[in-house]
Amino acid sequence: MTALRPRILAALALVLLAGCGAVPVHLFAPPAEKTTIRRHPVVLEVVVVPPKDKPAPPAVKRRFDAVILENQWLRATLVPELGGRVTNVVSRPTGSEVFYVGPIEYSDNEFKAGAANMGGIEVNHPYLHNGNDYCNEWLWTSETRPDGAAAVTMSFTSYPLLQRTVLTVSLAPQEALLRLNYRFENLAPFEVGFNPWINAVCRASDDAQIVLPGEWTTDHWFGANTEERFHQLYPWPADKNGMDRSRLKNNPDGLTAFAYGFTEGYAGVYYHDQDAGFVRVFDPRVMRGAKAWVGKKGWPWFELWGAVHQNMEAPGWLSPHESLTVSDAWLPVQGTGGVTWACEQGAVNFARRGQDELDVGVCVARDFGRGAVRVIADGRLLLERTCRLDPEHPFCGVAEGARDADEARLEVVDSSGRVVLARQLHLAPHPRQQFALPEKPWFRRSALAEARWHESFSPLCNWGPWWPPVQSYENVLKAEPQSREAKLGLARALLKDWASGLETLPDGGRRTAPPDPKKLARAIGLLKELAAADGSKLDALYLLGLAQMWAGDSAAAESFGKVVEREADNAPAHYCLALLAARKEEWDDVIEHARAAVNAAPDGTLARQLLAVGLLHDNEPAEAEEVLLPLLQANPAEPATVELLRRAALAQEQQDRARELAAALDHFRATAPRQTEAALKQLTDLEAGRDIDPRAVDTLSGPPLPGREP
Repeated sequence: MTALRPRILAALALVLLAGCGAVPVHLFAPPAEKTTIRRHPVVLEVVVVPPKDKPAPPAVKRRFDAVILENQWLRATLVPELGGRVTNVVSRPTGSEVFYVGPIEYSDNEFKAGAANMGGIEVNHPYLHNGNDYCNEWLWTSETRPDGAAAVTMSFTSYPLLQRTVLTVSLAPQEALLRLNYRFENLAPFEVGFNPWINAVCRASDDAQIVLPGEWTTDHWFGANTEERFHQLYPWPADKNGMDRSRLKNNPDGLTAFAYGFTEGYAGVYYHDQDAGFVRVFDPRVMRGAKAWVGKKGWPWFELWGAVHQNMEAPGWLSPHESLTVSDAWLPVQGTGGVTWACEQGAVNFARRGQDELDVGVCVARDFGRGAVRVIADGRLLLERTCRLDPEHPFCGVAEGARDADEARLEVVDSSGRVVLARQLHLAPHPRQQFALPEKPWFRRSALAEARWHESFSPLCNWGPWWPPVQSYENVLKAEPQSREAKLGLARALLKDWASGLETLPDGGRRTAPPDPKKLARAIGLLKELAAADGSKLDALYLLGLAQMWAGDSAAAESFGKVVEREADNAPAHYCLALLAARKEEWDDVIEHARAAVNAAPDGTLARQLLAVGLLHDNEPAEAEEVLLPLLQANPAEPATVELLRRAALAQEQQDRARELAAALDHFRATAPRQTEAALKQLTDLEAGRDIDPRAVDTLSGPPLPGREP
C-alpha cells in the first residue's frame, strides 16, 4: 500500500480543487507554461420551451456560474448547471467565437423539449435527442495536472434509466486543442440500447463549408424511413449534377449527410469569408459516425455531429454495468483558405488548384518553433518555405509544377528537422471506391429483429419509446408462440418497464410511477419457463434471479449461484450475490463476490463501490482506497466514491484528508444537490444489499427557470 499512496493522494487532488475553492482566478491572459482555471459568472439568454403548439415566450437573461479554461491560444467556457456541453470556445489568435452561441432552449422536464440547442459542443446521452437540454445541474470538479494542463470533469446520472455520462474537458499549455473525453456507463442490471452523439452547433452563413471524411453520404438511415431517398448513397461533396453540397449556400432546402465508408478521423467547418473555422479529430475505429445537418434557409445555426455508431437509427448495446470511454479533440483553424484534412498536429488545405498548381495551407495545433513547409510531387521538390510554426501564424501558399504528377506529399518540419505533419495527395485520376447498402438493415430482416430494435430505442428518445417493446415482442409471439428469443425479450422489456416506472405526462414530459407488480409477476413466469426449458442458457436464469431478488424471493441466490457455477466470470451475477450477502451482513461473502465481479469487469462502478463497502466493514480501509482509486480517476465527480474515501480516511485516522473530502462533498451538495442526493442514496442501497432504486430521486425534472437574476 505504501507505493500506492502518492497515486491515491494525487487522484484525490482532482476532487479537492473544486470542493475547497482552490480553483485559481486569473484576470489576464495566462502564462504560456500552464493553463488556468477560473470561476466566473456569465449571463446567458434562456427561452423556456412552451407546451406543444404554443408560441415560445421571449428570451430572458439569467446568470450562471461558469468554469473557464484558458491558455494563450484558447478560452473555453463550461456551465455545469447546464451540463453536457462546452458552452463557448474563443480562439485567441482571431478573437472570435469558434461555435455558434445562441439562447438556451430550456425544458423543466428531461423528456419534454426535444433537440434544444444553445450552441457550443453538446453531448447527447442518455437521451438520443435530449442530451443537450439537461434540466438539472451536473456534478463537477476540476484539476490542474502536473504537466500544467487544466481539466474540468462533469457527470450526470439519469434516474430512472440509470445511464451515466462523464465528460472531461481538458486544455494543455501551448496547445490550441481542446480535448474531450466521454465515459458512458450503464448502471442498470440489464443491457440497454445505446447511441450517444456529440453535436457541434455552428454559425450558419453562405460562406460556410462542411468538411466530412468520406466520398459518400446517406440521408437518415434507411429502414426507419420508407421514401426512396433514404435508400441511396450520394456522392460527396459534389452531387451527381456537380453541385458542391458541402457549401451551405447550395443547400437552401436543408441537408442531412451521414458520411459513409470513411477510414480517417476528421470533420469540420470552414468559413471562407472569415478564413477561419474548426476541425474535430477522432479515431474512426471507435467513433464511427460523422454527420452534418442543415436546417431551413435563414436558420442562424447548423450542426456537425459525431458518434460511436454509424447513424441514429442503429443503436448498439451496453451490457449490465458496462462502460465505454471515447475521446476527440477540437482545433480552431485559420488562415489556410480551407480544410481538406486534419490530425492532432494541425489542419491542412492541400488540394489541386487548376491543372498545374496546388493549394498549400497549414495551421498547427502547438508551437513548433521556426520550421518549414515543403511539397514534393513524384520525387520533385515543388515548394519549400521556412516559416514560424504556431497556431497564430498559419501558412498559406501555392505550389506550382504539379501538372503531370501522379501524387504529391505535404510535409511540415519543425525546428529540429522532425516531420510533425504529413499528408499524401493522389493527383492522377482514380476510381471512386463504391460502397453498397445492404438490401435490408438488420432491424428489418425479421419481426424479432424489429422488436429488438424497438427495445434498443426505448431508453434513448425524448418522446420515446417510439415503439413500445413489450407490445412489439407480444406481436412476434402471436405469429411465433414458441420463439425463445421473443419470450426472453418480452420478459426483459417487462423488467425494464417495471424498474423505471416511466409514465407520460400530458405535456410530453415523463415522471416515475409506482412499480406495477403485474409486470414483475409476468416476467418471472416467462423466465421460469425459459430457465426450465433450457438450463444451459444463462441469460434467462440471470434475469430470473434479478426478478426474484426484486420480488424478495429467497430463490434469487440459487438462480445466481447456478449462473456463476457455469460461468465463473459472470460479473453481473457475482455482483447480485454480493448484494444478497450484504442484506445478511455477511461481509466476507460480499468481498468474495464483489471482488469476482471487479476482476471480471474492472470498469464497473457499482461492484467496486460494493467491494469497498465490504472492505471497510472488514476493517481494511487501505485496501478499500486501492479499490476506489480507478473509480476516482475515471470519474472524480462521483459523490459516493468520495464518501467511501472519506470513511477510509477516518478509519486510518487521517483527519486532514477526511476534512478535505468532506469539503468536496459539500461542493457537490451546493452545486448539484439532486445528483449528490441520488449518489449517496445509491450508496445507502448498496450497504443495505439493495439494487439501485431508480425512482428514489427525481432527476427528470428541473426548476421552472434555471440560473439567477443577472
